[in-house]
Amino acid sequence: MESDFCLYKPKTDFVINAVAYAPDDLPARQFAASVSIGDYRKTLAVTGERYWIREAVGWSVGEPSPILSLPIRYEFAFGGSEVEDDHTGYQENVIGIGYYPKSFLQKNSFKRMLRAHQIYDPAKPVRDPAEKASPEGFGFMPRYFAQRAKHTGTADTHWIENRAPLLPEDFSMAYWNGAHPSLQLPHLKPNHIYELGFTGMVHSFQAPNQHFTVELPVETVFVHAYTAANQSLCKDMVLDTVFVDVEKRRIDCNYRTSFAEELEIASCQLRFIARHERGDQIAAAQACRDSQTEFIPIPPSLTAPA
Repeated sequence: MESDFCLYKPKTDFVINAVAYAPDDLPARQFAASVSIGDYRKTLAVTGERYWIREAVGWSVGEPSPILSLPIRYEFAFGGSEVEDDHTGYQENVIGIGYYPKSFLQKNSFKRMLRAHQIYDPAKPVRDPAEKASPEGFGFMPRYFAQRAKHTGTADTHWIENRAPLLPEDFSMAYWNGAHPSLQLPHLKPNHIYELGFTGMVHSFQAPNQHFTVELPVETVFVHAYTAANQSLCKDMVLDTVFVDVEKRRIDCNYRTSFAEELEIASCQLRFIARHERGDQIAAAQACRDSQTEFIPIPPSLTAPA
């Protein structure tokens, strides 16, 4: 799990640390693992160890060996560390397996078998070891992966001499989103409950059909702040990171917000309103506004229409 220190995440990261288990806990050559968030679903194909096989008309993937389980990690996804042009490794996933640049294949034309990847999107299988394809997985993408690194902006001589240590002018906040791009979803609706579903990530004796669901409530967490001019502000904290550790049966949720420096925040309080208290809190705040006798802070999410 990477550091959660950042300014802002444009989307909500869903990150899952898990192991894929074969159906019925019997060795299998290929099986699936999937996660659902509300109506959205992502599925991975998981295989045993397998190889690219050179044939007269190109390459094909051989039959996988049977396995009982496989950690869902980018080390088993499409990628590789073979030297290509002026850099080492496939920049989309330098820690993966299965990618071999054309220059490598030409220099090693005598090789008839090469290790292939074991995790992929069943809707978009890789057809060639030199193909440019994105790695698949459920975990945090390292910051040096091309899909994240492209958001860092231009760190050139001009930046070093005129702007550092501030971020480059073309830096994108999308860099802070560390989940796989397919698991970066629009920010969840405040005060709603979402159902998360997991399939193929527990033993068969632990859940029927190796499937289980959990409820994810978006809690009412907000900041009540005062500016130097004694102006009162309430701002919702946004749930922007959901980290599910299936092996540990644990879910960590990160809520985040920020204030512009120009507001000159003098003090702030972190506040929480439980689900069963929301109605009473809204009514009390409205009564205080009507009587103008007291102020009860509530966040914008509780004042906006549902």
